[in-house]
Amino acid sequence: MASSLTYQYPKDVSTSTSSLPSDAMSRGLTTDFLVIYVLDTSSPTKGFNPFQSFGKSNAKSFGDEGAIVGTIYLHMPNQIQSNYQVSYQDKDIGALGAATVGAISSGNPVTAEQISAAAKSMAPEMASNALATALGIANSATGLGGSVTGSDLSVLTQRKAFNPYKENVFQGVPFRQHSFNIKMVPRNKEEAEQIKGIVKLLKYAMHPKFSSGGGLGGIGGGGGASGIASTRWLDLPYSFGLEYKRFGNKTKDLLYKFKPSVMTAFNVDYTPDGNYVAGRDLNDFNDHGLACNLQMTFKETQIITKDDMDSPSSPTITY
Repeated sequence: MASSLTYQYPKDVSTSTSSLPSDAMSRGLTTDFLVIYVLDTSSPTKGFNPFQSFGKSNAKSFGDEGAIVGTIYLHMPNQIQSNYQVSYQDKDIGALGAATVGAISSGNPVTAEQISAAAKSMAPEMASNALATALGIANSATGLGGSVTGSDLSVLTQRKAFNPYKENVFQGVPFRQHSFNIKMVPRNKEEAEQIKGIVKLLKYAMHPKFSSGGGLGGIGGGGGASGIASTRWLDLPYSFGLEYKRFGNKTKDLLYKFKPSVMTAFNVDYTPDGNYVAGRDLNDFNDHGLACNLQMTFKETQIITKDDMDSPSSPTITY
């Protein structure tokens, strides 16, 4: 894209603080927006790359992540949610694993004696498992049905189950996802053109592009390729920066911050009220219908950690 584009809906509110009265905040003349920055990350302005951040980036702004090739101002969504998740997984570490963890946690080296003692404590479990395996082989060889585990045999014969030494082990932090549902109804030709521009820009930005560029280390491609070689690669789609902004006497962040994101889904409903409605002059005014509903899903490319947040007692807006 040759130059940066800017679209706004609704159109008759200003995103410029200079056009508002000096006492705008006290008079309530403020406008809150969801701002979407379209980022061309093929040449990050300060060398950062959101797809090579390995969960963390030192970029200070979305503009550091890539050239801002488009900015979209949308009215605040009807539903605003921020979901935070961390991943844990149940792990059966067994008696030997439990002994090893205990020795390491105590700060002492794992000795052969400790391993031997743990192995001896596992003798009943090993015997039961061996018997269960033999029964399984016999059932398979004779064509008879049935299956049983070593723990099953222990429960049935001794009314005791082997302790699996289960632990809940932290696995990591998934990338946050954000979904927005925004309905737009143009009130004039200018707003209709803004809506068309918003839809076209988002569709264009979220898709990749065929490329004949070189592969890893410049191997496997090059400029001027033709035929099948011209489509050997897919250049990545643009990425996105998201913000909630309040414009008035002071411009300030709202609610929470976002990490650089990619768009994973974009649905446009041209009949949000159940019927298709078009402008009177289809060649001039709103030739794609008078209303549309946008459903957008973004996924961040960096994880959230305590390093991204101030103290819980701090009044600043964090992620």
